[in-house]
Amino acid sequence: MTTENKAESAQRLRDSGADEVVVSLADAVEQIIKSAAPLLSEGMSPAPIPEDEKERLAALAELQLLDTEAEPAFDRIVSKLARVFEMSIALISLVDRHRLFFKSHTGLPEDLAESRQAARDVSLCGYVVSKNEVTVIEDLARDRRFANNPWIRERGLRFYAGAPLRSANGQPIGSLCLLDVKPREFINRDRRHLQEYASEVMEEIGRRYSVLSKPARLGEQLPPRAALQSV
Repeated sequence: MTTENKAESAQRLRDSGADEVVVSLADAVEQIIKSAAPLLSEGMSPAPIPEDEKERLAALAELQLLDTEAEPAFDRIVSKLARVFEMSIALISLVDRHRLFFKSHTGLPEDLAESRQAARDVSLCGYVVSKNEVTVIEDLARDRRFANNPWIRERGLRFYAGAPLRSANGQPIGSLCLLDVKPREFINRDRRHLQEYASEVMEEIGRRYSVLSKPARLGEQLPPRAALQSV
């Protein structure tokens, strides 16, 4: 086909409604790169804030979990979760007003393991709280909400799955989540199992809260807070 015929054919295709027309493989590659450029330049998208955020934060504060020490009951669940799903990272993440607090974790990079917190506006767990349902992103690099998330890119994370942790009144206070450095398939059975582990965490939170909130009998002193955290 001559150059003139190619130009005429391309114009007819455009006139018929085609968005783009290419006449060679090189042109096709160039057009794909140009099309992808706007997406790659977009900033990350923070999770929406729930409409009842004030009530949600109150439910979280009431449980007295923030800024507490690690507790064996939660650590056992998280360690087992990472083994069962063969994931790099597993953690219990509590979503506070502006940050995540990691109540229990395994596999976190050293700096995060030491600080036990991260900014909420770059978090994945914020989406679990916002939707109040199991959230799975099998390949973070292919999701436009997270492709340019600096926290994710710096850590080399590619997979995320989180199940909401809820207070007794149903408010989502955080998530039980899994992360990995490679894309993963997560079928419906996996989702159900993750939710079952989340239910186990919520039961443990309920037991812990019942001890903290139980009034002392006459003449009996409540144990110190540090002792309660190890129950």
